[in-house]
Amino acid sequence: MTQQAANAPASDSFESAWEYSVNVQGWMTREQGLALFRAARAAPASTRIVEIGSHHGRSTILLAKGAGADISVLAVDPYDDDRWGGGVSSSDIFRSNLEKAGVSRRVEVFRGTSEQALPAYDKRPIGLLYIDGAHDLPSVLIDIDGWEPYTIDGATIAIHDAFSSIGVTRAILKRHLFNRSFKYVGSVRSLALFRRQKLSVLGSAVSGLRTLGRLSYFLRNVLVKLGRRRNWRWAQRALGHYDAADPY
Repeated sequence: MTQQAANAPASDSFESAWEYSVNVQGWMTREQGLALFRAARAAPASTRIVEIGSHHGRSTILLAKGAGADISVLAVDPYDDDRWGGGVSSSDIFRSNLEKAGVSRRVEVFRGTSEQALPAYDKRPIGLLYIDGAHDLPSVLIDIDGWEPYTIDGATIAIHDAFSSIGVTRAILKRHLFNRSFKYVGSVRSLALFRRQKLSVLGSAVSGLRTLGRLSYFLRNVLVKLGRRRNWRWAQRALGHYDAADPY
């Protein structure tokens, strides 16, 4: 595939964007990538896309490829924790991947935490907020409380590892459960999607109940993780997560 111009408009199809993205290390599935690409494509003109947590750029590429010609992506990641693939080399890999995909000039990079990025933010309205940073409760609450006020009506808020990570799930329940400003749109496995819009009391109740409906998925994920840590193969088999090729 020939390299696209670095500031190319949003003429890429998802398939061509995924060709670049799929070879980048990351944990986003194809189905989740498609949902994120579509959300980027739907972001209103003259808004900004903000990504909290970029790693090597799998999601960043999809966001930049899907965004309209006048929409830039702000990618925020500290790259300071080796446990999560951080460090200088990871930052270099990220920038190299953006160059290869031809989107480097469409992405503004802030090397730092979400909290550190907020004071420097130019307050441009956000049409899509993608949260995939640290998964502990305080960090996710900072991401939500700090950046959601800049989202416009109709904006999408996408949160990765929702109903999979305990900290992320608790943050969602604290901030978005029965929230009359954000509607739960649905999930693609662990990618939860919300839309900023005013809700009636009934609309908020329906949205909240739909959110609570994902707790069965959350419980299943917790049991899968516990089964792996304790090597409970019977539990992994029962939940459909046992790899028969693994030696006993």
